Amino acid sequence: MIERIQVPGTLTRRALLALAGASVVGRAKAAETFSPWCLAFTPDGARLVAGSDDGRVRLWDLTTRRVTSSFPAHADAVFGVAVSPDGKTLATCGRDAPRLRLWDLATQKRVAGIDAHEGWVWTATFSRDGKRLATCGGDSVVRVWSASSGEWLLEMRGHVGAVKRVVWADSDRRLVSVGDDGLLHVWDATTGADLHAVPGHTSWLEAVAAGPGNLVVTAGADRTVRAWDAAAGKPLRTFAGAVRDVTSVAVSPDGGWAAAGAADGSLRLYGVSTGELSQRRAAKAGVLALAFSPDGKWLASAHRDDGVRLWTVPALEEAATLRP
Repeated sequence: MIERIQVPGTLTRRALLALAGASVVGRAKAAETFSPWCLAFTPDGARLVAGSDDGRVRLWDLTTRRVTSSFPAHADAVFGVAVSPDGKTLATCGRDAPRLRLWDLATQKRVAGIDAHEGWVWTATFSRDGKRLATCGGDSVVRVWSASSGEWLLEMRGHVGAVKRVVWADSDRRLVSVGDDGLLHVWDATTGADLHAVPGHTSWLEAVAAGPGNLVVTAGADRTVRAWDAAAGKPLRTFAGAVRDVTSVAVSPDGGWAAAGAADGSLRLYGVSTGELSQRRAAKAGVLALAFSPDGKWLASAHRDDGVRLWTVPALEEAATLRP
């Protein structure tokens, strides 16, 4: 049995949500304390989608930087949002039933609801071809669904404890998941076989992001950010410097940059090929999520009780703050 290693004083994304107010039923949130919990750009880069702790999903037009749509997606906090590659479907997940929901992005009408996991659903992510949807949650399971019908296709078991994040890699041939057991699990996305369970970190993992090809980047409570070859299940490098309380990572579309956000509000930008720190910035509120724009020119960061920020890449200069 794999023992979960505790690191005193570490703040996870789950802890940050509790600080923001874990249950929002019957509680109004003021715009100035807006807590976005997850982020996704639309494929054309024209809009940014955020799910928040008040259960709503909001869409910003990035030209005007104004909210164009806002609708109640869940009765409680929205933990994950994902936009299909064709830009037509939005997937949201949380802890209220049905925990996985599919929406027509143009009309914001719900088209499907699936109880994908027992307990919280932490992540929903579309495959690159848009045909499948992967989810993970507090029940230690990774599942794959048909994005068109909602039909259950695969189930992958092997984690001990909650699975926090899952991403597609290696041209949709692999799924990579991380969670409380501290292992990097690499799965065959066709058969569900557990190809690798790699103990590269020494504590639980909070974040994983995929780049082009086999590249994935992970971060966790051991204060390290690392790059991996997903196909081989082998480490490539550990990025420079210790980062306490990492909550999220993202990889630029070209694989050149990796970003890490932390509970203290700091953001770091690394060169993936070298692992060296390129830029570091600080915000006053903890980072809950990160996302690169499709053209790689912007990095969006979600902050507890402090809205969404847009940063230029690679200078990491703050360009805008988005609020309701």
